[in-house]
Amino acid sequence: MPSKLACCPVPLLPLQACTPCDPGMQCGTVSNNRVADLCIPGTFSDVWGATQCQACTGLTAAITSGAVRCQECAAGTTPTNDKRSCQLCPAGQFSNVTGEACRNCPRGTFREANSGDGTECIPCSPGSFAANEGSGSCTDCALGRFATDEGSTSCSNW
Repeated sequence: MPSKLACCPVPLLPLQACTPCDPGMQCGTVSNNRVADLCIPGTFSDVWGATQCQACTGLTAAITSGAVRCQECAAGTTPTNDKRSCQLCPAGQFSNVTGEACRNCPRGTFREANSGDGTECIPCSPGSFAANEGSGSCTDCALGRFATDEGSTSCSNW
């Protein structure tokens, strides 16, 4: 949607009909004419006549231009630094609730980068382990050691 002529807080000329910028837009000046521009992704405006859009904060993002509010990222995702999109939780982390921060996978589980939908960690297979929280992979047991259970946090001697 291109910029449109609008009156933000004050009229352009005496006797000219004016309307404030719509929510999702910001009013500025170009060549001494007031124009309304859509808020860019990562920002929003929820009021009429805003002179500038506000940045999304926290665990929210505005993916499209002209946002009137920022949306919480879905479970398994977190906002990018510029708040323009949501991305999968990093390797070794997950989130199973919308708007919740990604957190470390528990010991004995892992999540590889860009795997699944980011909402769960996978238990380590027998013969492998994850000793620490936040693992992006499991480690195979060394020769002469074993882990018989799924989700092991260490290996034992034979």
